[in-house]
Amino acid sequence: MKKVFKGTVAIAALTAMIFCAGCGDKSVGKVNKGAGEIPKEISIFANSTPSLTGDMKDFNDVLGFQIMEEKTGCKINWILPPQTGYTEKFNLMIASGQYTDGIIYEWRNLNAKEFAEDGVIIPLKELIEENMPNFTKWCEENPELAKNISTEEDGEIYYIPFIRTDKKLNIFIGPLMRTDWLKELGLETPTNADELYNVLKAFKTQDPNKNGEQDEIPMSGVTANHTQGLCALLWMFDTADNFYVDGDKVKFGALEPEFKEGLSYIAKLYKEGLIDPDYILQDRTKMDSKMTNDKVGFMFSYQPTKISNLMAEKDPSFKLEGIPHLKSKGGTQKCYLENYADSIVASGFAISTSNPDPAGTLKWLDWIFSEEGKMTMNFGKEGDTYTMVDGYPTFTDKVLNNPGGYTVTEAFGRYSATFASQFPTLQDWRSYSQSLSPYGKAAIDTWAEGVDISGIMPKLGFSAEDQTLINDIMTPVNTYVDEMIDKVIIGQVSVDEWEKNVVSKIEKMRVREALEIHQKAYDKYLKR
Repeated sequence: MKKVFKGTVAIAALTAMIFCAGCGDKSVGKVNKGAGEIPKEISIFANSTPSLTGDMKDFNDVLGFQIMEEKTGCKINWILPPQTGYTEKFNLMIASGQYTDGIIYEWRNLNAKEFAEDGVIIPLKELIEENMPNFTKWCEENPELAKNISTEEDGEIYYIPFIRTDKKLNIFIGPLMRTDWLKELGLETPTNADELYNVLKAFKTQDPNKNGEQDEIPMSGVTANHTQGLCALLWMFDTADNFYVDGDKVKFGALEPEFKEGLSYIAKLYKEGLIDPDYILQDRTKMDSKMTNDKVGFMFSYQPTKISNLMAEKDPSFKLEGIPHLKSKGGTQKCYLENYADSIVASGFAISTSNPDPAGTLKWLDWIFSEEGKMTMNFGKEGDTYTMVDGYPTFTDKVLNNPGGYTVTEAFGRYSATFASQFPTLQDWRSYSQSLSPYGKAAIDTWAEGVDISGIMPKLGFSAEDQTLINDIMTPVNTYVDEMIDKVIIGQVSVDEWEKNVVSKIEKMRVREALEIHQKAYDKYLKR
């Protein structure tokens, strides 16, 4: 069996070879359901995440998991490798054939079905229907989200994911602008490409930081990538630097005429000195440093809680705010950032074939999806870490102004299980939003209002063969396209020759074949 190399969760070649050596019958064997008794103990492999701070040893130090143990009678034995060794330890565990009872991993980025076929994890759909009434009820009440839990290939469920129950929980990144600079120059917040150009031009020429020098960087970014980079500007031209959907059609941005138009706009900004010349090699730390040093006026980045808190005492007049997504020619606020539609996250809980009682494990896990479980995992203990204020669960000073000296982030990591881990839970916006600064919450509210995410490609399922073919085609295609985007932006290559230099080249690299595979998977997704 071939394992798919994908992002940071690529399966090591060693593991793939070991799996291949044992490949035979690909049918999933009969699952031993077990006695259906909630276990007294369960072992779980998981990522430690950055939220384990100070003297915290594992997630049993998190209040939500302590209450879960009290309510269910089941103790969790956590296996938490360090973050830097997480993938390696996962690979070694899989290769050894000695599995923990439950495995939390980014299963969506793998082909989970093949792990079931190879006897690592078990299919769960039938067991869920029999043993998880609370989770089943949630799926019935949220069919559009629930369909993203099962696979397109066979409709089976191989893991139970971490679920974000409000679209605002999907939103971390968007357009940020120095609104104090806008006020200083008497400008309105830009709403489209032309208005943005005029604002950036004013930032460059009218000394909004009032130091008597023309040292402002109107727009900064981290590479050209759309996450925090310049290609987010393409959204104003109804296109993106990756695969996206337009109605029932899948498109790849670099092949579309709108892409050339958008890239021409970005190149114009760069030529006129409106874009940070360091963007190609810059990371987030360097970009944020320029912002806090009063140099940058506009960027796409994470909600500004961290920056706002840092600047609160340094410069009270500093005001970095999220602005609405800029409108495309059609008048809609397009956003193609995948996270905006990512309610069902990659990480989830799978049951291994080493688990002696899968049915009992799911009965235990179902408490999470009860009303009591949801409140506990999000807010902790009523009267201790939160109280109900006019029907709204509100954290107490134990969390928001901890007397023991914990920062808000540290306190949330100790008292809110949905903040602390990737455990399969139903995350509540009312909980997470209270961890944000007023500017951070306001930015997310602003980015969510009116945003058009209809073009975001849903998470599609591919066979191992198709995924391997996509990787083989798109890895060199994306590398080449990224290289040519930068060359066009900085003026080394004319955008007028995009069809000649790029479109014809990537078509020879079989990009249309990868596009066709995506289209077939999307057609199947629409019929589910």
